[in-house]
Amino acid sequence: MPGQGDGEVGPVVGPHQDWAEIIEVGLGEGPARDYWRKLMATYTPIFPGNNTVMEEAWRKVHADGEAKGEAKGEAKAVLRVLGARGIEVSESVRERVMACARLEMLETWLDRSLTVASAEELFAGDGERGSGSV
Repeated sequence: MPGQGDGEVGPVVGPHQDWAEIIEVGLGEGPARDYWRKLMATYTPIFPGNNTVMEEAWRKVHADGEAKGEAKGEAKAVLRVLGARGIEVSESVRERVMACARLEMLETWLDRSLTVASAEELFAGDGERGSGSV
């Protein structure tokens, strides 16, 4: 994973994503380039609260990641409750739950997982059957 000391540069965000690469190439080989790579792998806004383009982009990337992580945790909780209750979960149900990115829907399914008699009942009354948009 970038930023974990493996020499990879973390994702650079903003309207000019190539600026970090241009600077890195311009530094050539040596300690300055090594230090630049280390800085970029652990980038955080220097002036928080000033709403710079880089800070806004950094916040968006991290907020998106947090939301995805929260959704994944909710999805795992739904499946865990069903498993703890001894309810068999088909691969299609597992895939649909894990593919869902909408926290409100996952919270509804988590509530339902406490009382349903079958895993398919999680989706009763949800309307559409699409997996990725759920």
